[in-house]
Amino acid sequence: MEIKDYYRILGIHRNVTQNEIRVAFGVLALTYHPSSVRGASATREKFKELCEAYDILSNPQKRAEYDEAWKNYQTMEQKKGHWSRTPSDHTHPEPVQNTLPSYDHVPHISEERVENPPARLPLYKAEVFSDIRLKYGEQDIRTQVEITATDSVRGGCYELQLCNLLQFPEQAATYTIQMPHTIARNSILKVPGLGYRDISTGRSGDLFLKVKIINDDRFTLKSGHAHCALILMPWDLALGGEFTLEGLEGPISLEIPQGYKGGSQIRIPEKGIYLTSEKRSDLLVQLSVAVPTTTDPSMRAIWQQLANIYQAENTHRH
Repeated sequence: MEIKDYYRILGIHRNVTQNEIRVAFGVLALTYHPSSVRGASATREKFKELCEAYDILSNPQKRAEYDEAWKNYQTMEQKKGHWSRTPSDHTHPEPVQNTLPSYDHVPHISEERVENPPARLPLYKAEVFSDIRLKYGEQDIRTQVEITATDSVRGGCYELQLCNLLQFPEQAATYTIQMPHTIARNSILKVPGLGYRDISTGRSGDLFLKVKIINDDRFTLKSGHAHCALILMPWDLALGGEFTLEGLEGPISLEIPQGYKGGSQIRIPEKGIYLTSEKRSDLLVQLSVAVPTTTDPSMRAIWQQLANIYQAENTHRH
């Protein structure tokens, strides 16, 4: 009878502590829980396998009995001429604390920007974390959060849904997070106390969010610079003047010379997103022309008059 390698299923050494088993299961359960990936039968089977492994290894008595049975099973396999080459016996997996999700892997987390967070919910404040020497604890959650270009400069509130209970990973809770102002690209934000919570001890780790700044309704990011459009009427470009552009942090006064062409691009230095805490990218403004659409005869007559003047000037030049 074949015996499953429960240690390999959880991706841990055979000599890990009970707490490390609990942490490893909590992390994997977040990833393979059926609510995380809907409609995937393989995922459901994987989750059942994880629960089966955790049920045995989380109980010290069951674990001791399993370890003895596994030892006997391996001895019998060797006598048969077979050797079960399992990672837990023949390879050196990463220590259990490194099995926590990397910043590039998003566990069971959802996010949504909120304009007016409910007053009944506590507001958790994120802070920019810059200590590169940090060693993460077993109960810290590390994941990625997407923040719009505008919110990276102005700040904003986001509702995050997290599964942060080790023993009950299927139970998600919603937290309102106040993002700080002037968040640089790839910043790490720390929210104290929102990591995995061990209900047996009552202790919680911290939540670490690696920021990914994304496009929003008005700004597109290209090569680190922010791009937006300023829509002008034909006479605006012909006459020039001072115009107001809504930038990342608020209104910007923009002087456009007379005779500027539609499709031209104006660069405004250091008005883009924050690349570091002290350095900003540029804001590139694309001048777009809005052509009036009207069936009013008097308006059409004016347009026709302008067209005749322009045609006459070009003919005279040639």
